[in-house]
Amino acid sequence: MLAAVTDVNPISVPASPPTHRQRRRAATRDEIVEAARRLLVQSGLEQITLRAIAAELGMTAPALYRYFDSREALLGVLIDTLYDELADVLVAVRDADAHAP
Repeated sequence: MLAAVTDVNPISVPASPPTHRQRRRAATRDEIVEAARRLLVQSGLEQITLRAIAAELGMTAPALYRYFDSREALLGVLIDTLYDELADVLVAVRDADAHAP
């Protein structure tokens, strides 16, 4: 008996473009992370609260739970974003110097 093929090569499956709702959700997540970043720069880590972020964005604090499970999850995304930006800067500096190791 032949086995059914259940694995699909993800490269061969065309990805559908994100819906309008998915794009808006991603944009809102980005706004939330940017608000957290501003609070970090202005006031420090302790001042990054869901309530403070929500107030800055004109939302309610419980509404943020639609986008992030917790403050820690939001901080994790913020940290990932900052590390990615740092890595990009370091690569750009390295690539700018042709003699760099």
